[in-house]
Amino acid sequence: MRRRRRTRPFLTVVAVLFGLLAVASVLYWKRPQPPFAVVEQANQAIRLAREKGAIEYCPDHIRAAEDTLQIAWRLIREQNRRVYFLRDFGAVARAAEKARLAAVEAETLAVAIEDSLRQESNETIRMAEVAVAEVREEMSRVAPNRTSRANLSRLEVGLAEVKHLHKQSAYRESLERARFVVDGATSLEKATYASLQRYASDRGRWRKWADETISWSRRTGGTAVVVQKIAHTVELYQGGKLVRQYRADLGSAWMGQKMHLGDNATPEGRYHITNKKGPRETKYYKALLLDYPNDEDRRRFSSAKKNGELTRRASIGGLIEIHGHGGRGEDWTQGCVALGNNDMDHLYGRVSVGTPVTIVGTIGEID
Repeated sequence: MRRRRRTRPFLTVVAVLFGLLAVASVLYWKRPQPPFAVVEQANQAIRLAREKGAIEYCPDHIRAAEDTLQIAWRLIREQNRRVYFLRDFGAVARAAEKARLAAVEAETLAVAIEDSLRQESNETIRMAEVAVAEVREEMSRVAPNRTSRANLSRLEVGLAEVKHLHKQSAYRESLERARFVVDGATSLEKATYASLQRYASDRGRWRKWADETISWSRRTGGTAVVVQKIAHTVELYQGGKLVRQYRADLGSAWMGQKMHLGDNATPEGRYHITNKKGPRETKYYKALLLDYPNDEDRRRFSSAKKNGELTRRASIGGLIEIHGHGGRGEDWTQGCVALGNNDMDHLYGRVSVGTPVTIVGTIGEID
């Protein structure tokens, strides 16, 4: 009888243990799990935001999302150190969702900023193109010095680099450089225009010369020629009326009075044709030789030498002509006036030895 009584407590203990084990097994298999799916969603959102340029355009926003995701991972580690049936990953899920939303916001902001920069960069590049074109046009009206030409060349290279950066989606850098090109072109255009205005300050005297030449043509019914250097035109008058205008190429340093041999300036003054050269007499198709230097040119040259403006070895030069082989659209002569051959044929047939040729900077206002 005693053995049977001892067996019952043993069986009871075993049953209790099995019951506890069963309960423990249920609790273990139903233990709370970290919300890895939500965490991975946040991680993907952060990765996408970075790909959209968040680290460049809105670094504080993407870093806030990353920091919040790190908090979620820290909470996972903390909960995993607890007894499994006491774990609670609710805070983890909330932190991961907050990180995901922050990453989505960063992506949206980055895309918006990039679109804005792309548009602003594109608009500024167009402004730079216009500014460079305008300064190029303005410089075509003057005889730019080496520094001005170098500055224009740098602007043109800078504009090409800006366009390349824009194509590479480097919108922030392309925008900054485009603004630099616009500012540089604007400054160069202003400086060029100022130099043109300074040069044109003598137009009162030029207008007087031209008016006297045209009046002589009107009074005598004769033929006269007026060259306007700023406009790059040769004007043919008959009986005081303008009958033809030709486009001209000038000396490479035309802006200013010719002072000496080799300065490549086209002279300013009142001259006459002294010789008409046919194709066999000139290498420039046909030519009309002018009486440069005249008495006024010689006085100016002599005064410049006395004042030390010119060296003792300087020569006044000569052989200033209106000749052919022009029409190049650039100033390339050593001081002569060059016309296209067809225009040279027309002018050559309507002038003669003794025809007055007045060369001025301009007789009009400067736009």
